[in-house]
Amino acid sequence: MSWQTYVDEELVGTGKVRQGAIIGFDGNAWAASPGYRLLAGEGAAIVRLCQNPAKCFWPGPGRSPGWAAPWR
Repeated sequence: MSWQTYVDEELVGTGKVRQGAIIGFDGNAWAASPGYRLLAGEGAAIVRLCQNPAKCFWPGPGRSPGWAAPWR
């Protein structure tokens, strides 16, 4: 299965995700849903953010994530 097929069928195709992309460690999109494009530098910013999982993942219900989409 290609990454594009994964985005189309396993993410967007479920109806639980409207748009998405798979981004490589270099910040470039390997696959994206139709109409979804990262702006210049967004992929690299997401990669930098996710280098520290404590900053990347929301801690769960009832707790503040402590950040708001720093790449936008």
